[in-house]
Amino acid sequence: MTSPSELSGLQVDMVKLLESCVMHLDQAQKDTERVRARLANLPWDIMNERGKGALEEARMFLHSCEDKLAHAKKQIELQKNSAGKA
Repeated sequence: MTSPSELSGLQVDMVKLLESCVMHLDQAQKDTERVRARLANLPWDIMNERGKGALEEARMFLHSCEDKLAHAKKQIELQKNSAGKA
């Protein structure tokens, strides 16, 4: 692997940008965990016009978001590794 001193300025900036993105994604994942915990503590649900539980739909949507955040983080790590080798 290339050491940081061997990287061009653009590559170093790209690595820093990608590391910053990972930090923001980590924070977003922590936020989703807090939202999921709060939803889990609600003892009831709200039925929408289709008769489905609105909070259950929110939980499913949140789970989908968490999966997408994890996937984005993996992609960023791959790009960061590529940027460090270029």
